[in-house]
Amino acid sequence: LEPSKEPVSSSMILFAGWLNERKGLHRPLEAMPLVLAKHPDAHLIAIGGEVKFGEAYRQRLDDLIEAGRFRDRVTFTGHLPPSEMRSYIEKAEVVVIPEQYENMSPLLMIEAMTLGKPVVISRAGGIPEFIEHGVSGWMANPQEPADFADHIIKVLDDPSRARSMGETARERILKELDSEAIWQKTLDMYGL
Repeated sequence: LEPSKEPVSSSMILFAGWLNERKGLHRPLEAMPLVLAKHPDAHLIAIGGEVKFGEAYRQRLDDLIEAGRFRDRVTFTGHLPPSEMRSYIEKAEVVVIPEQYENMSPLLMIEAMTLGKPVVISRAGGIPEFIEHGVSGWMANPQEPADFADHIIKVLDDPSRARSMGETARERILKELDSEAIWQKTLDMYGL
């Protein structure tokens, strides 16, 4: 596949998921004015499709972009094939996962960590079992756009620390998802 023609900046923030309230794209959009005040070159790429009956939510997203006057700093790609999705994750400076509900382990989190990318993710559900705050990623209050902005800015402010955090995230997720380790944990749980 040809690489995407979508604009990508050196300060790319990546979101991927359905465009609905539960996936929470509104949180990074609410955070963007704070991020752009510190990093005017930041660009949010939103990968994912609209949902049935999602017109009101899409309008809410458009209203946030218009109110913040940063339409040129946000790109919606729609759905992408896995190979192109991987390319975006690899190019991103930070992957933001603003889940608004209890989620055990979002697939995007696992993919980003496996590719050594720092994540800023909602502190919800089982996510804290995978992320050590400030070490293998940043966890934000799902209801606080300023918390997302603060952690995104930390990643963009310090690329060296972000790379180190991404490497730590990769090591951690590969260890957690190792089939032998999972098998042993299962046996231990049953006292076998």
